[in-house]
Amino acid sequence: MEAANNNRAATRLALSIESARAQLAAGAEPADSTKSEFLASLSGLISESLNGSPPDPVFQALLLRHQSALVKEYAALSARSEQNNRTVRTIVNAMAHPARQQRASTTKLAAALGEIHDASNELQWETLARLAQQFLSWLEAEHRSADDAVELIRRNLRRLINEPALSELRRMSELDSCEVVQQYQTLRRQSGPRSGSTDASELGAESKKRGARTEALAAQALQALADKLNRELTDQGAQYRVVTSLRVPSALLADTRRGKGEWDAVLLYSSDASQGDGSVWDVCLLVEAKASADAATKDFPRLLRGLEVLAEASSSTTYAFSSREGTLRISGSSLASLGTDEARLKKTVMYCCDETAEGTPRLLNAASRMQLLSAPASVEFASRLQNRPAGGNANAEFAHSSQNVSTLQALEPVWRELLHSPNWRPVLNQYQTLLQVRELMVHPDDLVAAVRESDSGQ
Repeated sequence: MEAANNNRAATRLALSIESARAQLAAGAEPADSTKSEFLASLSGLISESLNGSPPDPVFQALLLRHQSALVKEYAALSARSEQNNRTVRTIVNAMAHPARQQRASTTKLAAALGEIHDASNELQWETLARLAQQFLSWLEAEHRSADDAVELIRRNLRRLINEPALSELRRMSELDSCEVVQQYQTLRRQSGPRSGSTDASELGAESKKRGARTEALAAQALQALADKLNRELTDQGAQYRVVTSLRVPSALLADTRRGKGEWDAVLLYSSDASQGDGSVWDVCLLVEAKASADAATKDFPRLLRGLEVLAEASSSTTYAFSSREGTLRISGSSLASLGTDEARLKKTVMYCCDETAEGTPRLLNAASRMQLLSAPASVEFASRLQNRPAGGNANAEFAHSSQNVSTLQALEPVWRELLHSPNWRPVLNQYQTLLQVRELMVHPDDLVAAVRESDSGQ
């Protein structure tokens, strides 16, 4: 029931955002009633994310970081931990790599290097710092005049002891034992595996496999369409073909818009395919494979920028595109005819998703929801509500206060950002984006079925 309530709050919020967008598009300032609905809905989403059954662990972790200086410090250190780890291990390997251990002049020297290397591999940062200091003291006492190999070890030990990256890793290990940090870690684990962990690697590998399967299904469906079109051709020299992983040449990517530089599957046409490598192809249909509607919605702005880049091609130029099937010559005129207006999008772009169709689409996508919840005003609002003194009817008081006009004023900065900040444009436009993406989406099986049905109807 709580999950359903959360979905209702998110739906109300999405509708109020769309109402504000529509009013702005019509040249009017959003009505006070729209603003009130937005603030009340955002308040509801915050309270349900905080107190739902179960609550949202991502939001709870965000709130804990806001409230605790120790957690904030830990999160900052954690964000730099992978880079710090690489820095420390580079220094350690420069003096204690197994190959250097084998070349050590004495057994004792080799053993000390082995301990240093093991502590680094096992992420025992406090132990590593202690061993480095002990090892350096021993070298200073026993090897005052030493060969180049020992001098290299001495220099790297000093560098390691004074390395800020090691200090940060030691501080992070120290914070690991704090109760509030452990609570934060538990919340982060509930929301998904930690970046760099074995679980995260396994999840990433599985996601990559699923993505590859979706791309393969999309290419197969597109090939079925190409085969149908080829059967209908009367010109012997003409041909439709499908290529995958079509990569945009650098000549077209020489800007900073970060548009899509690779297309999963593309349907091409040539009026003279008999020329082999010399054939010039026209782009007919660009297909992107996504595992879910949310993934497609998140990808859509980048797809639009990618289309804008292609559309800037010179109509009189032929461009060399690489693909899994080899290098192809593509006419600039077919690229220049691409565009981001609704009519041309429907003709030239398709999202293939193999996700099971949702009964009721989620109107507020995950990225927009998180941006709304993580806004500083939202986090501060949640913190104040969470710290209210407990009472006999705390939940009722909480719900009532969260809808109070004076209380909701604390969320007005989010409303202003939504209306005026370019960084919030994706949130403001997210419902329109959802509708556009839905119109471009097709399941690979449905595309194949449509081709077969068309064939059988002839």
